[in-house]
Amino acid sequence: MAKKLKALERENRELRETYEILCKALGYFVSAQHISPKAGSTTDSIHDRKLMKFVTIRA
Repeated sequence: MAKKLKALERENRELRETYEILCKALGYFVSAQHISPKAGSTTDSIHDRKLMKFVTIRA
């Protein structure tokens, strides 16, 4: 039972680390997109707002 718990704790730690890396990567790509915006269509700006909301919630 103790081995199983240790394995689950390790997996949980690894998943949290992966999640943090993915959130940072998303933030980087969102900010890079705003530095050089696309054509500026309405769809792009709605998509940008959704991404920014996701990033700020997780930051």
